[in-house]
Amino acid sequence: MTFFAAVEGLPLDAEAIELFCACTGRNAYLPQVHVEATGIIGRRGEKSSTAIKYLLWKSLYGGFETQFTAIVVQEPGTAHRIVAGSNYRPGHESRP
Repeated sequence: MTFFAAVEGLPLDAEAIELFCACTGRNAYLPQVHVEATGIIGRRGEKSSTAIKYLLWKSLYGGFETQFTAIVVQEPGTAHRIVAGSNYRPGHESRP
């Protein structure tokens, strides 16, 4: 969660700032929106699933609520797991 909060420039608590500084080598956290981010994630680290959940959340609640969101996956059950694991429900208006 710290990674995505930092990418979005959201406020971080003390523990998240400590983690951010440890991972980035920076001395402080300056909240700013980043248009690009790189994460080093191991094999079978659920990179695609996590990225899709983030993009789904961003498209639904990040000011793009009227846009169409497509989920493209290789396995039939993956889209179901992605949507089931998110807070998205058709017609559900609350934000995560």
